[in-house]
Amino acid sequence: MENIRFLLIVVFAMLLYMLWEAWQVDYGPKPEVAAVEQPVIDSKEDLPTASITETLESETKTNVPEAKIASSDASSVPLLEAQSDKIVTIETDVYHLEIDTKGGTLRNLDLLKYPVTKDNPDVVVRLFNSDIDKLYLGQSGLISGSGSPSLPTHHSIFSSAKEKYVLIDEINILKVPLTWKDNNGFTVTKTYFFKRGSYDIRLEQKITNRSNQTWSGRQYMQLLRKPYQDENGNTFIRTYAGGVIYTEEEKYQKVSFEDMESENLKVQTKGGWVAMIQHYFASAWVPPQ
Repeated sequence: MENIRFLLIVVFAMLLYMLWEAWQVDYGPKPEVAAVEQPVIDSKEDLPTASITETLESETKTNVPEAKIASSDASSVPLLEAQSDKIVTIETDVYHLEIDTKGGTLRNLDLLKYPVTKDNPDVVVRLFNSDIDKLYLGQSGLISGSGSPSLPTHHSIFSSAKEKYVLIDEINILKVPLTWKDNNGFTVTKTYFFKRGSYDIRLEQKITNRSNQTWSGRQYMQLLRKPYQDENGNTFIRTYAGGVIYTEEEKYQKVSFEDMESENLKVQTKGGWVAMIQHYFASAWVPPQ
């Protein structure tokens, strides 16, 4: 009888703690956010560093993308450089998104149908984030092969015909093109496609070559973010936040922020994807099959 009474007391205490944590999430005081001046750092060290095959000549090889995941601490985030003077805003039926014309980088993605708390539906979950304390960006670009002219990376400045794109009721697919040109006859058009009712964002990078030079290389995609921290301080129920890779050989494999800090990850595979997981949400670069 004493053992049963003790067990019931322990279970009751655990239930009280869980209820207290849930109450804190919905009704507890929220921490004040201090204004932070963002430093200006112009570094190109966050470009992919894997060696480029010298014989990328066929169209099939040229279009093979590379995807990577990267995290950084507050003192060494490589893309805290001055933003461009133009931000393109996207509004669909499921999210609000910003695209920085510097690199065509995805930032500040708000999930309109997922409020942070049930009592305040106007404050929704944000995945990509340009805040220095919660930095999370979706980056892409082109890496040129040996002897080929340099084409735009996520540090390059693109131009946009409009500053705002809205998925109106009459259309189901919204196209957002960004354009980069050089003085040698190269034009790169980076186009994002948004579909009604879908959270997928399709990316197409098109190269137009009107120069007298041949070009070989590849595209890359990467996720850059600071290690995720739960602002609500929920420690009793733990959920995973960190990197994930999927390959045909290893299937689903977690790559924690601690793993990223200790060593570089180098995996070569055909097919698969890389992602960042944040509790119930995931952001992934999925190359075409």
